[in-house]
Amino acid sequence: MSLIEVITLTLAGKPSVDPENLGWVKSSSYRQRVLKSLEEEDMMMPSEIADRTDRHLSHISNTLSELEERQLIECLTPDLKKGRLYSLTEDGVEIVEHLDT
Repeated sequence: MSLIEVITLTLAGKPSVDPENLGWVKSSSYRQRVLKSLEEEDMMMPSEIADRTDRHLSHISNTLSELEERQLIECLTPDLKKGRLYSLTEDGVEIVEHLDT
């Protein structure tokens, strides 16, 4: 997304999205699928995301870590070893809204 598009979206009252994060997410089908899964259900465990996306749990876990580092998702139960629940952050919601555009 160009700077002009970001400014146009901001002036139009639409939330702007970080173009760097958007490009980073679009460059990986894993990242896109994880974010879209979390959009469909507010809170999900890694195993549920793996089942829904038909991807290996280890790949989903790695992807969740990457997305969490970029603050696109958050772990709601970080003290648990099993049964961790993840959800989208506001930035994550904005990214998902731009994936299909």
